[in-house]
Amino acid sequence: MITHLRSKIGFQQKHATIEQVHRLTKKIRSDLNDRRYCSAAFLDISQAFDKVWHTDRFFQVKLQQTTYDLYPINSVVPQGSVLGPPLYTLYTSDFPKMNNTLIGTFADDTAILTSDQDSHEASNKLQQHLNDVESWLKTWRIKINTTKSTHVTFTTRKNTCPPVKINNEQLPQQESIKYLGVHLDRKLLWKTHIRKKVEQLNAKYKKLWWLIGAKSQLTTNNKLLIYKTILKPIWTYACQLWGAASDSNVKIIERWQNKKLRLILKAEWYTPNKQIYKETGIPTVKEEIAKQSKSYQLRLTKHPNNLATKLLDISDERERLKRHHPLQLPYRFSK
Repeated sequence: MITHLRSKIGFQQKHATIEQVHRLTKKIRSDLNDRRYCSAAFLDISQAFDKVWHTDRFFQVKLQQTTYDLYPINSVVPQGSVLGPPLYTLYTSDFPKMNNTLIGTFADDTAILTSDQDSHEASNKLQQHLNDVESWLKTWRIKINTTKSTHVTFTTRKNTCPPVKINNEQLPQQESIKYLGVHLDRKLLWKTHIRKKVEQLNAKYKKLWWLIGAKSQLTTNNKLLIYKTILKPIWTYACQLWGAASDSNVKIIERWQNKKLRLILKAEWYTPNKQIYKETGIPTVKEEIAKQSKSYQLRLTKHPNNLATKLLDISDERERLKRHHPLQLPYRFSK
């Protein structure tokens, strides 16, 4: 039970999605550096909270002076209640585990990762775990939405791991996956995530144009407040991880912010970016990444879950690839 709670980041105090994504990316990064194939299944559980089965539980409706008959409740946990999260956690506490796989769960989002130097063996390990998961699902009458579940191969090589199945249905293979709001691409370059974030930012900015655009009657301070509370959180989410992207990819977000702040200030084209940031008081993208990374790493040192504190341990990591490390971000951008 304790082991399950530690791997299940959701529904726990002082636990956030970023720790779970960090656990997965740490594993993927290690496999890429060691030239291993990482075969990963991301499972979509259908109506997870509706499949928690009960015995001897009933409900009754009273409307004004009329009291209706008692009816049994066979399943469902009270979502939004204090009891909902711990009941669901207890219900899924016996989720199958294997020594050669990594499980990442946050609420009802489940990821299973395996790796090997051989692509076929990596998928064989994953398939063995999925077979156990399939039996567990049947026992508890839980369904997996295979069309929304995904199989991804993380590797720097050209080959792809063989497909895997659950309930005799092959999981769709993709080049990237959106997990807990973060887009993980095959080579963990963060290109897909940054591109998707820019698309999301543009769509949101378009909806806010009437408030922060050139014709808006709002003051500059109010426009900046809207930017900081609605737009900025879109790209800062998980920047402690995607900040390890190449300089060219980080600059994509940097250029986007430069342009929008310039429009908010109605600054002339020749106004230096340095002056714009001075007037707005908003940190640059690199400064924000460094600040949030430093704060995140400090929080990990005091984290109650040992799986989270282990994210700071890089003693077993071998850097074959010439890439920036997430734990180096406070120093990379503070120069």
